Amino acid sequence: MALPARLNSLYEFCLPGLPLWDLCCDHGLLGLWALEQGAHTEVIFNDAVAHVLSRLPEKFAGRSGRVICAKAEDIQEPLLGNVVLAGIGGEKIAKI
Repeated sequence: MALPARLNSLYEFCLPGLPLWDLCCDHGLLGLWALEQGAHTEVIFNDAVAHVLSRLPEKFAGRSGRVICAKAEDIQEPLLGNVVLAGIGGEKIAKI
């Protein structure tokens, strides 16, 4: 799997050994890449659209990944570790 340059640039800022949150993940490319690298304790995929997330679990079976189907601003648990927001607008980022 190849990661687009824009997402690769974001991934390079992520610290290994910590969870990685791929918020508003769209197709989960960044999170799937993170799982392949094996450098994170867990990868959490988030999107508000269920069909976007529906195929991800089969792609990361047996690895430390999970999905949260909700608006990112409605997630109740603490977002600890690396939190990546890509491909969304500033207004949405402010809500989160």
